[in-house]
Amino acid sequence: MPSEITVFFVADAMLAKGERPSLRKVREAIPTGGSPREICKHLRAWRKKRGYNPKLEPTDMSKAMKEAGQVMAMNLWKQAKREAAQAFVHEREAAANLAADDKQDNEHLVGMVETLQTENAALIARAEAAEVEAARVQARLAKVENQLDRFRAEEFWDRVMREIAVKRHWNGTPDRLPIGTPS
Repeated sequence: MPSEITVFFVADAMLAKGERPSLRKVREAIPTGGSPREICKHLRAWRKKRGYNPKLEPTDMSKAMKEAGQVMAMNLWKQAKREAAQAFVHEREAAANLAADDKQDNEHLVGMVETLQTENAALIARAEAAEVEAARVQARLAKVENQLDRFRAEEFWDRVMREIAVKRHWNGTPDRLPIGTPS
């Protein structure tokens, strides 16, 4: 692992030769190589300590060419800003349209929910009324079944009494027996 002093020495030597000290070049120049992470950390410290801030500036261009390049760069920048602003306006309009559609869909869904809630309340009321009616019909049915059972019992006992009367008539026994008399 290279020390900070080694990285500083290699970077200073490269700068003195007119080379730009980059991570790859410094790593290659160190005889033992080293961890890119460590070299990068030491190279950052070297840049900060030396105030090294490399800028790419062409040195073989004329002043007119540099000015034309700057004008072209400014024009390109302005054009890019205009296009970005137009794209932003279009995106904002699309977002507004989407929001309006979402709002309309939301209102429609809220209306549907309210309608369904009203229908649900009406169905609940009908169900409660049906339960009351069912209870009334059940009570009436129970009463009718009770009357039917009494009617059947009366009919049964009437038949029994007629058969007894017929048997007594044929046997010569009076229709009525005194109480306590075996038949």
